[in-house]
Amino acid sequence: IINQTIGLSHMEIILINDASTDNTLEKLKQWEQKYSDNIIFISYDENLRQGGARNVGLSYATGDFIGFVDSDDWIEPDMYETLIESMKKGSYDVVSCQLIRDNGDGAEKVHTPEWGGIVTGLYTRELIFDHDIVFPEHMSYEDNFWGALIGHYAKNTCRIERALYHYYINSQSTVMVRNQ
Repeated sequence: IINQTIGLSHMEIILINDASTDNTLEKLKQWEQKYSDNIIFISYDENLRQGGARNVGLSYATGDFIGFVDSDDWIEPDMYETLIESMKKGSYDVVSCQLIRDNGDGAEKVHTPEWGGIVTGLYTRELIFDHDIVFPEHMSYEDNFWGALIGHYAKNTCRIERALYHYYINSQSTVMVRNQ
């Protein structure tokens, strides 16, 4: 994320430590110290799951545009520059891109998600906050609910036909394991 072509000085990066049990907290502290003007991290002892963690991040967000990147995924260096350029050209509420599904075996598959694929999008602050759109907490598939609300309230949307987001397929993630 810090290597985005729009430049770190144009970004506010909010990192959420959602009750990690490994050395994530130390890594986040190091990132915040190294880039203290642009990175903040928030740590919770209780696991809020994805929805709760995203809501915490939203509560700290001050930027005009908001995007999400999951901890095991990565993005192309020009993702946010590409999405912002399109956002401004068309006065869109949401601009999204395609993603590449990667299970670590070198085989990649380009996928075009619908609204549930929230990590591929860039959203205007107004769209989220004017409609009080929040994630459901303590449950799986929170992005489906949130994406449906975004789809309901968004007036102008655009999809870039380029795969800019790399979605790592973790066989033990909450998306892949049922009944969590």
